[in-house]
Amino acid sequence: MSPTYKRLLVAVDAGLLLYWAAVFLNLIPEHLRFETTPTQVDQAWNWSFFPLDVAAALTVFLGAHLTRVGGRIRGTWC
Repeated sequence: MSPTYKRLLVAVDAGLLLYWAAVFLNLIPEHLRFETTPTQVDQAWNWSFFPLDVAAALTVFLGAHLTRVGGRIRGTWC
């Protein structure tokens, strides 16, 4: 994978975590979080993705870090 794609992937996942931080800290008004009037089902649906999104972002960060460290160990950059 090229370094440009890795950086893009890390940037997208960083943005995803920033979104969740903004939701958690109530920085995004509730009426702007959903297209329709938020119901408990909408909120439960949205929050059901939180652990998946965090796990995916952490996996990308770890993978980007390990490919970089692994490249230095082998003497090449991934």
